[in-house]
Amino acid sequence: MLGTEEEYTATPWFWSHQYELTLQVAGVPSMGIRSVERRLDSDSLMLFHLFEDGRVTGVSSVAIGTAASKDMRIGQIFIEQQVKPDPASLVQSKNLKSLLQVAAH
Repeated sequence: MLGTEEEYTATPWFWSHQYELTLQVAGVPSMGIRSVERRLDSDSLMLFHLFEDGRVTGVSSVAIGTAASKDMRIGQIFIEQQVKPDPASLVQSKNLKSLLQVAAH
């Protein structure tokens, strides 16, 4: 845009408040061939959208207030670092950040 050859690589993201709900999307969920649902509580959930090889291509959430914000940021890191988390861990893990260390090894 400014005459440089550098490629823009930031992860696309979106958020919106709809009354008491917060909607968030990061990455390109439509590129995923599988989605894994993570319940945050009875009123909030996240979806991890995965490529065929298991990499996270997108993360989306609908939550009351900011309940999903921290986990959404970690989801963005999964996308940026091309992490291939175990799908069962995405559902069950109490701490998504711990999956970054596991996937990096």
